[in-house]
Parts: sequence; structure tokens; C-alpha cells
Amino acid sequence: MSQVFVTADVYLALSTYALATEKEEVLAMLMGTTSADQQTVTVSHCLFCQRKDKRRDRVEISGEQLSAAISFAERTETSVVGWAHSHPHITVLPSHVDLRCQRDQQMLSEAFIGLILSVFNDFGGVQRCQFIAFRTVADGSELIRMEVPVYIQPTNKTTGIKSASLEQLYRVPQIFLQEEKEAFEKAIQNQNQSQKGKEGHGDKLVAAHYGGVYMRNLTSVLDKLCVPLVESVSSRHERNVAEIAHLKHELSLLQSK
Repeated sequence: MSQVFVTADVYLALSTYALATEKEEVLAMLMGTTSADQQTVTVSHCLFCQRKDKRRDRVEISGEQLSAAISFAERTETSVVGWAHSHPHITVLPSHVDLRCQRDQQMLSEAFIGLILSVFNDFGGVQRCQFIAFRTVADGSELIRMEVPVYIQPTNKTTGIKSASLEQLYRVPQIFLQEEKEAFEKAIQNQNQSQKGKEGHGDKLVAAHYGGVYMRNLTSVLDKLCVPLVESVSSRHERNVAEIAHLKHELSLLQSK
């Protein structure tokens, strides 16, 4: 593997997803094409994955997520070429868990690559988003990273951001809302099981507490994700309308000559 190309709209989608939360890592599967000699990978699509195990310092690919990625690749006439995840507040370098997960996937496909986006890191008062591509190689019993040069491929000006990438951006709030719903339902289920055969009002107080936390988290998602997303889309629409009006004016001037 000598180089990786990531289209600009996929990078936009991945970085937006990574910046959506600074508390836990997020995961996405990557789709695209591989050159005949398997030396060049081009990432043209991504699929955001819902986190089943929300942890600050790790994220791993499940069989269900890999199956969903394969189905998505078939619909987009591509193939699964890798995975991407975020490192909020920590270095961009892969952890031992990342190296092991990458090694496991390379057993299925030699051209499988990993991408990491490090976000919310302060460099002398300036926050930067660091981005690397890597593979895992074995040095005896030790797993080490092999970084692969990664390049952002400009988006075609005539087509702009692909609809597939926009759809993933629209899914970000849905993913977070679904995660909060499942966490709330799981907490209530565990509480009901622990209170079987017991009397008192403690279970109602705990349920009320869980409900309050659930509503607070939903409000946070709406405030920090849904509202900015709507504002961003509205702003882009206004720019597009203005650009269309400008082009029509230029066309009328050309036709009048």
C-alpha cells in the first residue's frame, strides 16, 4: 500500500462526525476502489456507524457493522476498503486496540486501511484536526503501525458534494438520538429487573431521574447538532440561490450581445 486518496466530501462528512462529540470516539466504515496492484485506495463513500459500546478511549468494528457496510457498498457499486474513527483530546496515533482491530480486518482484505481523525486538541491556543492513514504490521509478537500517505481529493465543482455524503451528515443527529433512546431503555430495563419483588417508591424516583437525564441529553443533541445542521443547510441553500441568480444574469448578458 503506497497511497490513499479521500474525496473532499467524504473528508467533510468524517470531520463533521468526529467534531459532533468530544466525549467518545465515533466510527465509520469506508467504501471506494482499490487499484489493480492494491497499492492505491480511493475512498469515495462512508457509512456512519451507531456506537453499541460508548467509550472515551476505544471503538471496535462489530460483525453487524461490517455486514451493513458490505450491503451499502453493493448499493453504491463500490467495495469496503477501510474504517475511520476519531480520537477526541488524544494523539492521532493508533492505540494497541486500533492496531489489533486493523490487523483483524487486514486478514479479510489485504488492501484494508484505517483512518484516524484527532480532534479537540489544543496546539498553542489553536485547535487542529489531524488526519492519518495506517496499516498494522507484525514485528515478532508486537504490532506496530505503518503510516500510509493520505491525500484529500478535490470535489468536482460541477457536481459539488455527493448526495451520499449529505445523507450521512443528515444521519448524525439521528444516530445520536437513537443512541440516547437505547441507553434510556436499557437503564429502565435494568432498573425494573433489579426491583422485581421489592416494595417502595425508589424505582419510581430512579425512573424519573433516568427520564430527566434522557430529556437533557435529547435537548443537548437538538441544540448542538440539529440546530447548527439546519442553519448550515439553510445558509448553503441561500448561497446556491444567489449563485444561480448571478449565473442567470451573466447568461442574459451574454445572450443580449
